[in-house]
Amino acid sequence: MKKLNLYFILLFSTLIFSSTSYAEWKFISQTKDLAKYYIDTDRITIKNELIYYWELTDYIDEGGYGYLSDVTRVVVDCELNRYKNLQITNYKGAMGTGNITGSGQISKTWVYPLPNSIKETTTTFVCK
Repeated sequence: MKKLNLYFILLFSTLIFSSTSYAEWKFISQTKDLAKYYIDTDRITIKNELIYYWELTDYIDEGGYGYLSDVTRVVVDCELNRYKNLQITNYKGAMGTGNITGSGQISKTWVYPLPNSIKETTTTFVCK
């Protein structure tokens, strides 16, 4: 019984510590208000000509929202230059750490990134 409990503790701790803080985040860009944008280059996947990736936004302060970072699952249609935010998770701490303060699914329809925007920069990066 002790071995079984130890097994479950090890399995559970592995799931917890395989969080976003251990991802390979590549810095992509920064906004004028000092928010930094990263892409997890190790988890970019392609399925049915669409690219799926994780994007992390690290804010300089909470700005009244109660979180310092968020991690978003994004799908990109490179051919038509459009994207959907599939999921977003807000974190109390920087770089996707700390308690989760909110999460949900976002886009039901395709969105076209504005010219010279951060989203245009991130989608262009993953489409190369």
